Amino acid sequence: MNAEVFVKLSKEGEGTKVEYKTCAEKISESLYETVCSFLTIVVEKS
Repeated sequence: MNAEVFVKLSKEGEGTKVEYKTCAEKISESLYETVCSFLTIVVEKS
């Protein structure tokens, strides 16, 4: 992903492609759950 694509996705906000997470000190368990959810969506659409 290049900077242009990142900025475009950031401007679109959260949705089926983007979900914002806050990780202050370590990666939270919810991040892994979110990644798996996004992967499931991608596979189901294929």
